Formats: sequence, structure tokens, C-alpha cells
Amino acid sequence: MMTKEERCRLALGYHRQHYNCGQSVLGAFRDLTGLTEEQCWGLGSGLGSHLRRKGRGLLAAAESQPTGGSPGQGIAVGVG
Repeated sequence: MMTKEERCRLALGYHRQHYNCGQSVLGAFRDLTGLTEEQCWGLGSGLGSHLRRKGRGLLAAAESQPTGGSPGQGIAVGVG
């Protein structure tokens, strides 16, 4: 199982490849969801601009959460 830090690095890597925040986070958790990369990109495609308009993306929320706790804990906390 990947650590939270490894998932954050993976999501940041996807984001650097020009995927939006929603796609990047879904991609980083696809091993737990059973989704394919294509499904992550499609499902996450509508999440990027809305969250950006709110002033805080999923990646920023994931990075700001304290380490420790359950895997995936707080990934979407503070997005809204």
C-alpha cells in the first residue's frame, strides 16, 4: 500500500503532465478504486475548474493535511 506522501507525489506527477487536480487525485488512488487511467481522466475532467474557482484545488487540500492517520484521510477536506 502506498503512503500518503507517495500518493501526493504521484498526483503531483499527473498534474505536471497537465491533468487537472481531480484527475490527478483520482489517478493516484486508482489502485484502490479499480478504475482505469482513462476512467480517472474522464471522471475527474469536470472537477478541475470548479475547484480552482473555489480558490483551492484537491492537490492543495491533500498537501495541507497532517501526516499520519488512515490512508486517504482528509484528501478532500477543505476543498469547498
